[in-house]
Amino acid sequence: PYPITTMPSKQRLCRIGVDVGGTNTDAVVLEGDHILGCAKRTTTADVLEGITVAVEAALHASCVGEHKGYL
Repeated sequence: PYPITTMPSKQRLCRIGVDVGGTNTDAVVLEGDHILGCAKRTTTADVLEGITVAVEAALHASCVGEHKGYL
């Protein structure tokens, strides 16, 4: 887990999980046992590209990192 700064004086410890399947790639952003955001995207031939798209969508859904340029 990596700390993600959402505001200058506040840090949050979040985890990102990814499941790449034959049809869909799922990504989730967790803080402890709470789901902050999730996304499902079609699995692509370039697996890394598909993971990137799914993780970016999950981060966007969670609003984590928007203020620090992570998205």
